[in-house]
Amino acid sequence: MKEIFLIVALVGLAGCSPPPAAQDSEVAASEADDTSRENSIDPAAVMKLHPKVVAVDTQPFATPPRLVITLKGDGWGESDILPGFARDANYVLKKMAKKKLIPADHGITFILRIEAKSGDKMLDLNVLHLSVDQPVVESIADGASISAQVFLNTSDVSFNGRMGRVITQRFCADDKYQGAGGVLRTAEFCAKALGDQDLSST
Repeated sequence: MKEIFLIVALVGLAGCSPPPAAQDSEVAASEADDTSRENSIDPAAVMKLHPKVVAVDTQPFATPPRLVITLKGDGWGESDILPGFARDANYVLKKMAKKKLIPADHGITFILRIEAKSGDKMLDLNVLHLSVDQPVVESIADGASISAQVFLNTSDVSFNGRMGRVITQRFCADDKYQGAGGVLRTAEFCAKALGDQDLSST
């Protein structure tokens, strides 16, 4: 009789809620799934945000991990390329935030790609990198809205060859942008990018 009672008791427990330890493990697994979704990147969705987005890549082993977005740049003149690129990048960031496409715990780098003539050929060149710090990215993901001016001033810049530096020099020397009534005054960005370089002759 004792053996029969034990079997009945075990069968009866089969329909009950799992013990607390099992519930905790299920919650942890669910939270892990949520985290992976937050950190996931959808390159195809980012590509659709702006016609000038030409590539979306990742640097998973960077610290912090980075999402790398390449934009095609152009302008009426050399001094207009960088501000146009900054506005486009800022627009993409805002759209990513709106559509919940900014991955958690990631920095974002925007690459400026331009078309340049070499002999009788036209080449696509990646000439400049703007890296947006993770705290700025997260504030935008949380709904903060920043201007192209703030976007530039809070980003770190690096050049890939001479053309990126020349484009930056032209922008930083143009009174249309940097003068007393300039429409995109970015002294902090220009100082970080070019140091104390005299721009009067550029």
